[in-house]
Amino acid sequence: MRVLLAVGSQDYAQILRKNLANLDFDVIDSDVYHRRYLEEVIDLEQPDMVIIHDTYLPCEPESVAEKENEMIQMIERWRIKYNDKIRVVYLCEKDRKDPFLGRLIARNVLDIFYKQSIPIHALIEQLSNPPEFRNVARLEVGLYEVGEEEQQDEDHSEVEEIKGTTTEPPPVNVNKAKAEKESVKKDLLEKLKSQLNKKEPLPPGPARPIIKKEIKIQLGRNKVKSVGYAIPRQLYVVAGGQSRVGSTFISHQMAYAFSNFDMGVTYLENPYQKPYTYERLDGRAKYPEYKSLFQRIAQPEREIPKMFLEEDQISFVALNPLHESTYTEKELEIENVLRLLLNTYENPILIVDIGNDLTSDFSKEMLKVATKVFFVMDHDIPGAIHYNQNELALERLIIESLKKEGRFQFIVNRSIKSAEAEEMFQEDIYYYPEIPSEVIFKSQLQGSIQFSERSWKKQQVKLILPLIKESVPDVLRKQLK
Repeated sequence: MRVLLAVGSQDYAQILRKNLANLDFDVIDSDVYHRRYLEEVIDLEQPDMVIIHDTYLPCEPESVAEKENEMIQMIERWRIKYNDKIRVVYLCEKDRKDPFLGRLIARNVLDIFYKQSIPIHALIEQLSNPPEFRNVARLEVGLYEVGEEEQQDEDHSEVEEIKGTTTEPPPVNVNKAKAEKESVKKDLLEKLKSQLNKKEPLPPGPARPIIKKEIKIQLGRNKVKSVGYAIPRQLYVVAGGQSRVGSTFISHQMAYAFSNFDMGVTYLENPYQKPYTYERLDGRAKYPEYKSLFQRIAQPEREIPKMFLEEDQISFVALNPLHESTYTEKELEIENVLRLLLNTYENPILIVDIGNDLTSDFSKEMLKVATKVFFVMDHDIPGAIHYNQNELALERLIIESLKKEGRFQFIVNRSIKSAEAEEMFQEDIYYYPEIPSEVIFKSQLQGSIQFSERSWKKQQVKLILPLIKESVPDVLRKQLK
C-alpha cells in the first residue's frame, strides 16, 4: 500500500515513516508540507492512503470554518476523481463532539485520530487493517448529509431575495484583526529575544569583576544597587512531563541557587495554570496585601500598584489565589504577558515555570525564546511508558526540536539509583535525588525555599548547580564551599 504523508512536520513524518516502513508500507519519499501542493502530489504519486494532520499542515485560509470547508471540498473531489479508492487518515486536535468530525465521517473518512496525544502503536495497528466504521463510532457527532451545506446555501439565497437589503452592521474583519495581533506578538517576542545574552564586554587588561545591577524588589517601589559580576541575561523555562513530577520544585531550586550567588533572579509562575507559589511561600501570613502583576494588567481599571513577592532574595511573580483564579488566554492576553516580561525583566535571570503545559500559546511562545528548557519527569513507571511510546505527541515533537537546537535538558526528579531506573528513559538525563519529605515539609512551614535541615542546606545549591553552571561566572562558583 502506497502512503503519502501530509503532516506538515519533518519530525512527525520521520516517526510515521519509520513505523510504517517496519510493517512493509510503501511510504512515498515526497512529503507534503502545505495544502496547496496536496492535490498535485496525489495526482503525481497515486497513493492508496493519505495521512493528513490538520494542525501542522499549513493552508491558505485563516478562519477555522474556511479551513474545514476547504478540506471537505478536497476530500469530495478525491472521492469523485479516484472513485473512493484513496483512504484518508485524518489526524487533528479536536473535541470528540466537534461537528466537523461528523462531516468527515459522512465522506467515508473512517480513520480519525482527534486527540493531541496519539499512541503510535494504536495508529499503525488500525492502518494495518481495512477501514471500519466502528473506529469512528465512539465519536459523539451528528452525521452530516453530503449535500446539506449546498441546500442550506440555496435556502439562504431565497430568503435574501425576499427580504432584500439588510440593516445589520458590516462584519468585523476578523482576519485583519488577527493578523495585527500576531504582528504585535511577533514584535514583542523579538524584543524579548534581543534582551537575552546582553552583556557588557570586559575591557582589555587585568581581569576584574563586571558590575551588574541587582534589583532588590519589595512590596512597593523598586530599589537598584550595584553589587558585582554581571552575566548575560538568560530565560530558563521549566516544564513537567505530567502533573506532580516536581517541575515547580526544580524551578524554585534553580532560583534559590542563583540567588545564593547574589545574581538577580525573577521567577514567573504560569498564570494559566493552578496557582501554587503564593501558598508555598506562606503568602497569607507574610504578604496578605499582595496583588500580582497579572492582576494588575488584567484589571487596569483598579490601578493596582506594582508588587513582587520577595523571598530568599528571589523576586516572585505569582498569582494570589485570594484575589484571582487561573486565567484564560482571553482574560489575560498573551501580548500583555509578553509586555510584562519586557517591563519587569531587570534581573539577568528569568525562570518561567510552565508546569505540565507545553501546548498552550503562552508556553509555546516561552519555548521559542528560552535560552534553555528543562523537562522534568520522575521514576513513575506508567509515566515513563507513556513518554517512551507516545512519539507522536506534540510534547515529543517540541522536545525533539529543542534537542536539535541544543536548548534542552531532561531531568529525573526524586531519582532512584538502580540499573532498571536508569533504563526507564532513553535520554541524556540529569538525576536529581530524593529529598526527605521532612526536609521539604519544614521548609514549607517556614514559607521558604531554603532547606532548614543543616546537612541538606549545605548540599542544596550543589545539587542543582550542574544544571545552571554555564550561567554562573567561574569566580562565583569558586566561592561555593
